Amino acid sequence: MSEPVRDSGFLCVTDIQGIRHAIRLSSITGLRDADSDRTEAVIIVNSGRDAIMVSHDLDQLFAQIAGK
Repeated sequence: MSEPVRDSGFLCVTDIQGIRHAIRLSSITGLRDADSDRTEAVIIVNSGRDAIMVSHDLDQLFAQIAGK
């Protein structure tokens, strides 16, 4: 899996099925752990209507979204 990348107002990630997504940062409404091992996370978008599971931990995603 490639690392999440923040670029031009988007977060670019690859989900657990290998599908790439460019998510507008303003459409992200939440993040959560997807497993108890904290190795996968869910990006919640469009006010909870959609969710994207990725093989990245929550801290890594949060850092990219926050621009750190």
